[in-house]
Amino acid sequence: FKKFEDYWGGWKRPYLDRIIVKIIKEAVVSQQMLEAGEVDLATRIPIDSIARVQAREDCEVLRGPSFMNYCLHLNTAKPPLDKKLVRQAISYAIPYQDIIKVSVAGWGRQAVGPVPYGEFGHDEYLYQYRYNLDKARKLMAEAGYPKGIDGKLILTYAAENIAEKKFCPLIKEGLGKIGIEVEIRPMIWTSQWEWVKGDPQKAQDLAALLWWPTFNDPYDTLYSLWHAEEEPYWNFAYYKNPKFDQLIKEAYETSGSDPERAKGLYSTAQQILIMDAPSVFLFDVERGVYKRANLKGYIINPSYPRVPFFYYMYKE
Repeated sequence: FKKFEDYWGGWKRPYLDRIIVKIIKEAVVSQQMLEAGEVDLATRIPIDSIARVQAREDCEVLRGPSFMNYCLHLNTAKPPLDKKLVRQAISYAIPYQDIIKVSVAGWGRQAVGPVPYGEFGHDEYLYQYRYNLDKARKLMAEAGYPKGIDGKLILTYAAENIAEKKFCPLIKEGLGKIGIEVEIRPMIWTSQWEWVKGDPQKAQDLAALLWWPTFNDPYDTLYSLWHAEEEPYWNFAYYKNPKFDQLIKEAYETSGSDPERAKGLYSTAQQILIMDAPSVFLFDVERGVYKRANLKGYIINPSYPRVPFFYYMYKE
């Protein structure tokens, strides 16, 4: 890429005249090229190598928020996940902090509801499930499963997603402790999605999903993932709640004229979702950027966490 002389933003401050973008498939190769000074910026390196790169004087690791998050969606259309108490029990049986540590080396924060930290509509005061096996077992007993369920539940995840590959065994282990046997089934993302969009009675029981919004309003996430659908598309939980649907519709229609009222409506809708527990809100992703120390001006935009804004960068 070369600088466009007539760009409306102008070129009055330091900038880059030319940018070369290389597609490197292997994360370890990106790391090696960064450490050797062959590249100035790498968007991905092995998680286990972050501390090593960070310790180098000629490299820097930047860390910032993103509006990306992971959820575990529960099939509310068939037993035993059609029972709210079972879904709440599952929410207490998830080792959230272990999942964040193992799958993304601590680069995340346990989610507080479905709207990521920092995005309009996020409410830090919503109820948050914590790992608590005693509560989980008590809820299972109240639901009629004091000794666990018969059979096993199928958990799918996108085989290409390294984080999901790492945290799904922890979910299986946690649920096993409350009498829920889980079979993990990795699938190519397109195949997983096609299965989700089929008949809910024949679909998976549990589905891991990495999500990010297309625009910065909670409506995009809340409508896409939990609004009632006649034919499944993104509602992996097959969740249906008219009150929830009405609240997010009213909030979206109000957000431009009265954002504070909209935030209140979104919070109420999210609290309903949390208590109904059609999904487990695992963690919000933090974005890492790996660069040479002399490259300056990198901006981590949580709306576009994977996009490098080259216009603001320069080298010293």
